[in-house]
Amino acid sequence: MKQSDEVEEVTTTAPTIPTRTRPWKIWQAADKLEERASTGSTLFYPSITLKVVAILRLWGETWAGKEKWMSLLDKGALHHEMEECIVAIHNMFENLDNSNNN
Repeated sequence: MKQSDEVEEVTTTAPTIPTRTRPWKIWQAADKLEERASTGSTLFYPSITLKVVAILRLWGETWAGKEKWMSLLDKGALHHEMEECIVAIHNMFENLDNSNNN
């Protein structure tokens, strides 16, 4: 995987998590979101959530362990913040669809 700031196309299939000496919060956030998107009595916006999981894992593979990324990728509230973003993105797309259909 290239180590640059370029954005690559992301698929809904998340890449394999590499071996880590000390797991940063980004890995826990990705795992929790993936579980919530695919199991349980209420699915949590699976189409959006699985894309977010893939992006988080890409970021983790690319930048976890690098000190300048620690404040974002090892943030204790990262999982909660990603959930809030997913809800906002879902509502944004839903509103766009509704406005296009009217």
